[in-house]
Amino acid sequence: MGSVCSKTKPKTKVIVVVEKKESDFTKFEIVTNIDKIGHDYQQQLFFDRQFLEWEKLLQETETYTNDKNYIKMCSEYVAADNHIIRFDLHDIEVVQKLPQLITNQKVRFEDETTLKLYVLCQQQNKLYINTLMKGVPANLRWKAWMALLFNQEIYDPDIYKKLSSQSTQYTKDDIQKDIYRTMPQFVYFSKDQNGPIHLEKVLIALAIQNQEVGYVQGMNQIAAFTLIINNGRDEESFWLMNFLAKNKKFLIFDIFKAKFEYLNLLMDIFEKNFEEQSPMLYEHFKVQGVVNMQYIFSWILTLFIYQLPIKMVIRFWDYILASNILSVITLSLSVINSYGHILLNENLEGIQNFFTNFKNLTVKTEVIEKIIQHATQTNLKLNLKSCYYSELIRNNFQIKEPAQQQVIENLE
Repeated sequence: MGSVCSKTKPKTKVIVVVEKKESDFTKFEIVTNIDKIGHDYQQQLFFDRQFLEWEKLLQETETYTNDKNYIKMCSEYVAADNHIIRFDLHDIEVVQKLPQLITNQKVRFEDETTLKLYVLCQQQNKLYINTLMKGVPANLRWKAWMALLFNQEIYDPDIYKKLSSQSTQYTKDDIQKDIYRTMPQFVYFSKDQNGPIHLEKVLIALAIQNQEVGYVQGMNQIAAFTLIINNGRDEESFWLMNFLAKNKKFLIFDIFKAKFEYLNLLMDIFEKNFEEQSPMLYEHFKVQGVVNMQYIFSWILTLFIYQLPIKMVIRFWDYILASNILSVITLSLSVINSYGHILLNENLEGIQNFFTNFKNLTVKTEVIEKIIQHATQTNLKLNLKSCYYSELIRNNFQIKEPAQQQVIENLE
C-alpha cells in the first residue's frame, strides 16, 4: 500500500493502450477438453520467469534454521497426528530437520517448501508480498498463496469433513444447478470426473459455515478456479476461500450479501475513476448504453474468473492476493484502458460481443504484465459514501479521515 494524500494530480484525458497489435487482442479461440489442472496446466500457459527469484527467496529461510525464533515458529505451525492441512498431495515430504519434540499442535505443513514460505512470509512480509506481485512459478503458486493467507485463528482441521457431508436440501439443490455448467472446458469438471464432486463438497461446506450468505451464484466460479490451481484438493480450496472471506483486506463473501452493499460500493469506486481516467471511453459507453452488469459487476463478483482469459486471471490473482480488494478496481481500470482502442470503435452490440468472448481471448504474457504494471501505477480516488464498508476500507487500507477526495497511490 502506498501513501495516501488529499491532493489530486491534474486531469489527463488519455486512454492508455498497452499494446497496439490487433492480433494480440482480436484473436479469440474457444478451447475445450483441457485435460490438465494444477501446475501442469499452468506451465502450459506461462514460462516461469520468476523461478530464480523465488529460489533466492526460499534460500532466505536458511538463515532461520538455527535461530531460536524459527524453532519456536516450527513448534507452533508443524505437528504430528492427524491434524493436517495438506498443501500438496503430490509432493509430500515430512520435514526431517524439525525438532522431534514437536507434537500435538494444530497444524502440520507436510512439505518443507510450504513451511519455508510460511516462515518467510511471517519474518519478511514486505519482501514476500513484493515478490508475489511479480508472479510465482507454477509449482509454487498454490503454496505461496496459502502461506500468505493462512490464518491459524480460524483454521479447524476437523470442520471440513463434517460440513461437506451435510446440507439442507435447499442449499444442495441450488448448488447442483450450477455444478455442471461451471468451467465445462476442463475435463476435470466432466460428469464422470472428480471435479463436480469436489466442487459440490466445497460449496456445501462454505454455504453451511457462512449461513448469513449461504450459496450465491458466482461462488462456484471462484471455488472451481481454486481447484484448477491446486490440482483438485477440495479441502484446501475450502480453506483458501474462508481465509479470503475473513481477511478484512478482501471479505469476499460480503460481496455476495443481500442488497450487494459492498459490491455496489466497489462498482461506484470503479465508475468514478473510470470517468476520471478515461473520459472518452466512459462517454462512449454511456452513449452506447453499456451498463455495469455487462462487465464490471461480474469482474468484481467472481474476481475476474467468469469473463477474463484464465491465463490473465491467474496472474491477476498473484497481484490481488498480495494487495487487497481495491486491486480488483485498479486492474479493471487497466484492462478497460488497455482495450480502449478496440472498444471505442464498437457499437453496443460489438462491445457486448467483446465482453462475452473476452474469456476466449488469446493473450500474450507480456500484455498481461503491462496491464498489471499499469495497475500498480494507477491512483484510485475514493469519495466514499457513509456506510459500514466505507469505514472498513478507511481503517484497513490506511485511509485517514475523509476529505472531499481521497487518493490511494500504488496499491502495494
